[in-house]
Amino acid sequence: MCGVTDPGPDISELALACYRTPLAHQNRMSPTAPLPRDMNRLLWLANGSSETLENAVRQTGTRADELRDAARFLVQQLCFARGASHYRVLGLGPGATAEQLKEH
Repeated sequence: MCGVTDPGPDISELALACYRTPLAHQNRMSPTAPLPRDMNRLLWLANGSSETLENAVRQTGTRADELRDAARFLVQQLCFARGASHYRVLGLGPGATAEQLKEH
């Protein structure tokens, strides 16, 4: 079962690390690994939310276009892997509420 339970690094930092050195982070991007915390923020970054990107730029010192590309890469790796459950495709764990399913 894949839940959104991983207490790892900040999602912006994780996205950048996985994007810049994907082979070093294969275990985090495995379809069986838990989804990182703050998947909502990752999805907002991937969608180019100006407020979310501005905050991440301030936090990381990275250009907005690289952050957006990194977020898109990580979403693709986490959510669209072969055999991903319908929950995982939405960036959610199996215990997601109806409201979360609708939002994602």
